This record gives sequence, structure tokens and C-alpha cells, in this order.
Amino acid sequence: MSTSVEGVNTEKMREGKVNLSSLSKMVGFPLDFIKSELLVENNEMTLSDLRSSMTTYLEKVNVEIDSLK
Repeated sequence: MSTSVEGVNTEKMREGKVNLSSLSKMVGFPLDFIKSELLVENNEMTLSDLRSSMTTYLEKVNVEIDSLK
């Protein structure tokens, strides 16, 4: 049985796939912004790939913040 939280298919997320359109709706950021900041082209990615992309993004932002000090 598939459940939904604000239009997000939680069953699919448990299977390890994340739909970036659903993520966009859930977090309130535009899809294009998420894709450009995480440097991805597809609308769906594995949870592992999302974590990796987010880690890379956070490390990049951290370096940028450190350079401003």
C-alpha cells in the first residue's frame, strides 16, 4: 500500500528512489534550483545518489563560506 505525504509517494522513497519533483514540492524549492545546485539532470535518483550530491553541495557551500572569512 502506497502512502502519501503532501503528494510525495513515500512507498517509492522507501524503495530507494527519490523523485526530485516530489522533493521540490516537499521542501519548497523550485525543481530547477535543486537540479542545478546538486548538479543533476534526471528527475529521479537513488537515495544514495541524492545523499552524495547533497554532501558535495554542502562541502562546496562550506568552502565558499570559509573563503569569505
